[in-house]
Amino acid sequence: YAVGDSGLSFNVWGSVGLDSSENLDEVDYTVDYTFSATAGIDISTGLIYYWLDDLANTTELYAAVALSELLLAPSLTIYYDIDEADGAYINLAGAYDISITENQAVSLGAAIGVWSGYVGIDDGFGDLDLSASTSFDLCGGVTLSPEVHYILVDDDSVNSEDEFWAGVGIGISL
Repeated sequence: YAVGDSGLSFNVWGSVGLDSSENLDEVDYTVDYTFSATAGIDISTGLIYYWLDDLANTTELYAAVALSELLLAPSLTIYYDIDEADGAYINLAGAYDISITENQAVSLGAAIGVWSGYVGIDDGFGDLDLSASTSFDLCGGVTLSPEVHYILVDDDSVNSEDEFWAGVGIGISL
């Protein structure tokens, strides 16, 4: 839920594993504030509370900078767990939009993640996320955003298997 053009938003994200579980695996609650520092430089900061089915719930703070006017619109985000893991996850990402129609584009993205100081996770390379997404403006400020991802992981990271996943986001702006 975006609060008009204020830059403040509240988000909820949930995950259900299709391979072994019929229950929610994770629900994330996020408060985000995003603003333009200057033309082409966007800053985001926020807090994420993670409800985890099989692990202790935890909280992260994050800060991000995105260079929206450069090719691939690179972004750097640092997440720092202030609760259970007491460490950082650093993500460098970029995407390239391909116009499909005048009002429709598909975004092809790539992101690399690095772990630093997380309890129980080896420092270093964490994952490479390859993605494709788009969005559709529905009526009344509602946006539908399907996405697909293929994630390659390091064997010593949080997850030991490469994974394909897909999702659909729904955004509401008043």
